[in-house]
Amino acid sequence: MIVDYYKILKIENETGSASFASFQSLDNIEQYVMRILEKCAIAPVERKYKFSTVLTTTKPRIESLIQNDNIDQVSQNMGNHLATVEKNSNDTHAQLKGKIPVGILLIALANMETEEHDHKLILIKCDYDEFIAEGTGVQSTGLSIKNQIFKTCIYNFRKEADGYTWGEITVSDSTKRSASYWHSTFLELEECISDKQNTINAYSQIKKNILIPIKKDHKPDFFALYNATIRYMRSVGTFDLDYYKNEIIGSYIPFDGSLDINDLKNKVEKLQRSGKFDATFNKVPASITDKVKEVIKLTDELDLNIRHNFAGMENVILKAELDDGRKGITIVS
Repeated sequence: MIVDYYKILKIENETGSASFASFQSLDNIEQYVMRILEKCAIAPVERKYKFSTVLTTTKPRIESLIQNDNIDQVSQNMGNHLATVEKNSNDTHAQLKGKIPVGILLIALANMETEEHDHKLILIKCDYDEFIAEGTGVQSTGLSIKNQIFKTCIYNFRKEADGYTWGEITVSDSTKRSASYWHSTFLELEECISDKQNTINAYSQIKKNILIPIKKDHKPDFFALYNATIRYMRSVGTFDLDYYKNEIIGSYIPFDGSLDINDLKNKVEKLQRSGKFDATFNKVPASITDKVKEVIKLTDELDLNIRHNFAGMENVILKAELDDGRKGITIVS
């Protein structure tokens, strides 16, 4: 990756203005910028967006930046716009905790050095007090690069002889919460897939590729994971595929020791590359209508009839192993 240019602006959201940050020591800054850009360039896609069909201020600025047209002035305009948006958000929600802090906006154009002439325009929002010290350029001891990246937007495009063609526009947030002031008000973007459709698609793909394939040979485990999945999808909050992979699937201890949990986690990870739903989004629980009503065969003579889904299932049906090595379940009545 070759960085064609980068600009760093301090976002003074208390006054609603931005200014270019200056540093005495550029070596540390250059190293920092390269590390943070390389990390963002290869990060998994969280959510895909498209330009708004109603708001038209930001798109022309982005087009100027990718064409190297009046970079300083356009960057200044972008910084001022973000500062104003953040100030308005803080003023509107002054009574709430967790107001948007003074921050840094990093704007960079990167050549990915591919035969297809792929490029990325990268916008990164960081907290100012976690950035390299202004004036000296000295990096704070033990500073975590991961924790510095709070919000990003990557515009993928391909340079051609007569111009360029757009690729994906992706947005990520290290807090795993969708900040509308960033992607909607500032960047003027719209989600490619709505929250409702994301909820439906994610559940459908998990059910089809993760749960149904284990039903025949691992029915008790199918039921437990199916039940846990429905509870997760029908709860209010953010859907996070990494959380689902590591906590819902990864922390599960199967009744049947032959069920490979790592294999299930790998299948979940593949779903992120399917493009059929975003890796993070706000769940719409009402769009999931499946309910648990399952008969689990325990022996040839005995079935377990679960009439409906209920919370705390894992505390009622427990895994059991007898002294002679036989496995079964314990039901707490």
